Amino acid sequence: MFNKLSNRLSVQRALPKGRYDGANGTRGEDFQEQVDHATERNVQLIEQKASDRIRGLEAQKAHSEDRWKRANTRLNEILEAGRPKALVFGLALVVMFMAAICSEIYLLMPTMRGFGIADPIHQMFAAGGIVLMGAIVLKFLYSEARHYYALPPEEQAAAPNWKLQRILLPAVGILVITGFFLLGLFRASEMIFANELDPTSDLGRFVGTNDGLTKAVLVFLTVMLPVAGALALSHGIEIIGNWVEWARLRYLSWAHNRRIHHSEKELHAATEQLEKRSGAQREHGEEIKAEYRDGYNHGQNLGMHQLPVWFYVVKTLAVGLGVTFLMFLVDLWLQNHYQLPAWRWLFYVAGILFVTGLYGVRQWLARERPSENEVKWKPIWRDQETLAPVAANNPSLSSNGHKINATAETPTSRAAA
Repeated sequence: MFNKLSNRLSVQRALPKGRYDGANGTRGEDFQEQVDHATERNVQLIEQKASDRIRGLEAQKAHSEDRWKRANTRLNEILEAGRPKALVFGLALVVMFMAAICSEIYLLMPTMRGFGIADPIHQMFAAGGIVLMGAIVLKFLYSEARHYYALPPEEQAAAPNWKLQRILLPAVGILVITGFFLLGLFRASEMIFANELDPTSDLGRFVGTNDGLTKAVLVFLTVMLPVAGALALSHGIEIIGNWVEWARLRYLSWAHNRRIHHSEKELHAATEQLEKRSGAQREHGEEIKAEYRDGYNHGQNLGMHQLPVWFYVVKTLAVGLGVTFLMFLVDLWLQNHYQLPAWRWLFYVAGILFVTGLYGVRQWLARERPSENEVKWKPIWRDQETLAPVAANNPSLSSNGHKINATAETPTSRAAA
């Protein structure tokens, strides 16, 4: 609203400026060049303010395009290798790992009595620590072996520290499996011994008769459960990781594609707004120049000048003296009816100065920005030699610079006026 009001006032001020310049014979191109310079400066300020947002949108769009391309490239690579398995398979393998570990812990809990642990809770924690440690080590060994044997032969030979790992990792694996094997033998021997104490029971007679089979089954279970849990955990984590990466890449591709679309729309809107504001600023400059040219031509035709400054000074002083005399009469009347304080003259002086100053400012503004009628009927302070070129260019002007009516003035036209 304030910008529109300021633009309107600047356009209105250009008209009297053109009238005075045209009447005085001043070069109108100077003012128009000033208007062009101011317009281009305002356009540059508008572009400078809008450039930060436009550059930010362009950078955001370029970043989103780069991320979108990388996400699509990775998605294509995954699709070429095969679509990831469903998340449910990975979760099922993790559940199988947990079941295998729980079964192994429950199976090895009685063996903790041989180490002096009688409390069942303590037995569960001790057996759980042993089983988890062995299963995690087996999982690590399995993952490293898969990673190594998945490499090409030339990369296998150049793999760092693999010569040491080819000896260390199998040795650690054999050590862990041997530990579970011995725990299985210990658990089977304990079970056989406990059941032989009661020869009347069917289980005791069966175990005593088939002690080799009992040891084989318990050793197999004790070794197989942590190995199976390690395999299930390794593949379950791999499936879950691949599925999470697949879902994340799909979301990133969708999100960045959406962000690119929004950035393009915002960038297009910002560019249109910049062009619109720049065009409006240039149109405003052209409007000022058009008003100035109209006033310039009008001033050339009228051939008028501003009244001198002393004329307005005399008028202002006369108004001040008149207000002072009027205030003196009012003070005499008030003294006859009321008792007035001595410091009343301060208010009188302030009022006189305020009215005189207000009138002087209004007169000066009227001199600087007069209306069309005020300009038209002001006296002409131009010599006949100066008026001759104007009268020659405009035959409708008389020798003294006033415009000649095409028709004679009649009582009817004077009444209508």
